[in-house]
Amino acid sequence: MMVETSPLLKSGTVPEIKGRGGSRPGAGRPPKDGVPRWKIAEAVGYSERTMGRVQEHVRLAEKFPFMQRPLWTRPMVLRVGKLLESLPDDEREAMVSRLETIE
Repeated sequence: MMVETSPLLKSGTVPEIKGRGGSRPGAGRPPKDGVPRWKIAEAVGYSERTMGRVQEHVRLAEKFPFMQRPLWTRPMVLRVGKLLESLPDDEREAMVSRLETIE
C-alpha cells in the first residue's frame, strides 16, 4: 500500500510558522526597537540568554556605578544587583554605601 505525501512536501516548501523560523505579520509580540532580541544576539555571536544577561548587567552597572569596577564580574553583578533591588530603599542605600568601599 502506498502512502500519499502531502502536497507541501511534494513541492519542497513548508509554510512558515510562528517563532524564529517564521516571519508572519502579527506572529507574536513585536519587539520594542523593531529588531527581535534573538536577531541581535545572533548578529553579535551570543545566545539569546547571554544577551539578556549582558543587558541586565549593563542596566545594574548603570544603576549602581560601583559595580563598574573590574572586581565586579557579570555573575556577581547579577546576584548582588538582584539582592539590592529586593531590599527596601533605606536598607539598599546603607548596603550600597558599604559595597562602594570594597576595592
